[in-house]
This record gives sequence, structure tokens and C-alpha cells, in this order.
Amino acid sequence: MTIESTDFLRSSEHCLLLDEEVGFRNAVSRAYYAMFHKAGETLESVPCADHNHHANLINYMQGRLGVPVEKISASRLKILAYDLRQMRQARNEADYRLSESKINANVAKEAILTAQHFFKRIS
Repeated sequence: MTIESTDFLRSSEHCLLLDEEVGFRNAVSRAYYAMFHKAGETLESVPCADHNHHANLINYMQGRLGVPVEKISASRLKILAYDLRQMRQARNEADYRLSESKINANVAKEAILTAQHFFKRIS
């Protein structure tokens, strides 16, 4: 069975339906991974990395590893990189800062909307 970025997005939407904090946290996490994998599926020239895959992808999209060679313009990639970086921070908060932050339905819904918008803009 092959899994794709859309499966992560669908999982994020299902997690929201749990209507409890663990579901909201998982919705944020899955929305981020949907975006991360969508970028990996769409972009053709991301340099291989042995570690720090997430930072590597974001840095590539921002142009920090040289000018990206993609069908998507460098300026659009920078905007998408910003969204991906923000969602990575939200995912870290949802996954690791259990007592320091409150992830609620509004945060989860915003994460899903961000991922949906990312999918449209990167395609």
C-alpha cells in the first residue's frame, strides 16, 4: 500500500473530528506532514540530506542552498517555505510542548486550512 500526502491531510481532518485535545494536536501534526510530503512529491530538485530533512527542505525552498531549480518560481517557493516553517513550529508545539501550550479546535482548523491552501499553491 502506498501512502501519499493527501492521506496525511485526510488523517488530519479525521483527527479534528475527535473533538478533544489529543485529536487537535494530531490534526496539527498530520497537517504539517501533509505539507512536508506534498512538497517532497512536487519539487524535483531538492538536495538529498542524510539528516535534518525538514530543515533541508525548508532551506532549499527559501533559497538558502542556492537558487532552487523548479517549475515554481523562487519567490513563490519562499512564501511556501514560510508557511511550511510556521507549520513545523506549530507541529513541534503540538507534539512536544504538552503542558506549555493549549492546542484547541481553532488552532487545528487553522492548520488544516493552511495545509489545504499550501496544496493549492504548490501544485
